[in-house]
Amino acid sequence: EVVKMSELVNIISGVSYSKSDVSVSGIKIIRGGNIQNGEIIECDDDVYIDSKYADSTNNIVKGDLVLVASTGSQTLIGKTGFASRDYKNTQIGAFLRIVRPRDVRCADFLNLIFQSDYYRKYIRSLAKGTNINNVKITYVEDFIIGLPPLQEQNRIVALTSQIFYMMNEILADL
Repeated sequence: EVVKMSELVNIISGVSYSKSDVSVSGIKIIRGGNIQNGEIIECDDDVYIDSKYADSTNNIVKGDLVLVASTGSQTLIGKTGFASRDYKNTQIGAFLRIVRPRDVRCADFLNLIFQSDYYRKYIRSLAKGTNINNVKITYVEDFIIGLPPLQEQNRIVALTSQIFYMMNEILADL
């Protein structure tokens, strides 16, 4: 069926903090630089803020997509990183959004959608600013996709994973 993303996910905003709130311990904050090649990575310059900002809704959990929602770069705007595991005591900064599937069984399929050129072209056509590009929550909610039955989603994810594995093997042999 054809559905709007608003039927499939919840969008969660990040925590705002000031430089004076940065600490050596507490809650780790994921920022735009932590989103690389479709994954969430740890960086040497990761920051922490006081635990008083803790909000369990903002914790990154397996199946979440973390989206860069505000940046000066047209290339980086809208890029996503997939949470392949729970990230204990880790939340997102204010310039990111969590796209949380309502049904975690669809998470891997939605990850494929958010890595596609179809999504990138859509979001970049809307998220244009004078100096800063912004992805409004409604842009994600209004994003329309074809949603196959769960069994077909799983087949597509498995086939895509197999193709990427084979491509990486070929590249490694070059």
